[in-house]
Amino acid sequence: MGKTIISWATYTANVVHGCSKPAAVPLDVLPLADGPIDAKWTHTGTSPECIRCYAENLSNRRGWTPAPWTEENAVANIRIRPERLEDFRKVPVKPTTLPPSQRERFFICSMGDIFHRLVPDSYLRQLWDMMLASPHIYMLLTKRTDRAMTWPGPWPDNIWLGTTCGHPVTTWRIECLRQSKAKTRFVSGEPLLGSLAPLDLSGINQFIVGGESGTGWRRMNHTWAREIRDACVRQTVAFFFKQDSSFRTESRCYLVEEDGSCWQWRQFPGEMTPPLQVQPDSERKHRELFQIAGQHFVNTAA
Repeated sequence: MGKTIISWATYTANVVHGCSKPAAVPLDVLPLADGPIDAKWTHTGTSPECIRCYAENLSNRRGWTPAPWTEENAVANIRIRPERLEDFRKVPVKPTTLPPSQRERFFICSMGDIFHRLVPDSYLRQLWDMMLASPHIYMLLTKRTDRAMTWPGPWPDNIWLGTTCGHPVTTWRIECLRQSKAKTRFVSGEPLLGSLAPLDLSGINQFIVGGESGTGWRRMNHTWAREIRDACVRQTVAFFFKQDSSFRTESRCYLVEEDGSCWQWRQFPGEMTPPLQVQPDSERKHRELFQIAGQHFVNTAA
């Protein structure tokens, strides 16, 4: 466990470390997919958001996992870390009457997936016991909502369930999230790789948007982010803009409008803070990226 620079959380808690890259659309969720799906998306390792996984790159570079994060290597790479469950108790619990932005928010498994098939139900129950005993806000982000939606919980207001959806082929995850028993549900559109419009956000409480970072990062078009923001505003869903696409993480933490103005969006469920207009990090870079007439963005969702 440790403090984090991830702007929508205050701590990360990797009670499971390691993962395997899932299919964009597993065969058993095909009925939930939005329209016909090319068979290529049903193979493991095809989830677009996972192609350049920061967690895999970091783990392999530091020797934390022994092999590429494929399904074949899952048993070798995924480690259950029960000793870390006690870490929740080490952080003082802030009053539950405070808004989410003022409470401790634990990102559960920034380096893995808590609902991976190799994480046993018995371990999930241990995790739940500890979360219930220390009522911080816990943000469980998974790409495996097909399993998460059946998990009984319990799901009090402070245990949030989220899923990653940054590509139109993975919008089925939002439908699974909607069917879950969680009271507070969020979507992470990071990395955002294409337009998700039209977007039904019924039953969703927060949408986080972020561009990809690190080696080989893929550019995010702010039009895609604005589409999500507009859907959130129309449907009264909290919108949180994390960062633009860049080699460096936490770069340009503002949404750029068509007129070039920059706005910081930091909303949480039940906390609809108005956006704040800010100055760009670099005037030169801003003009280069956003104010060239006829600028062409490659649609990485193609």
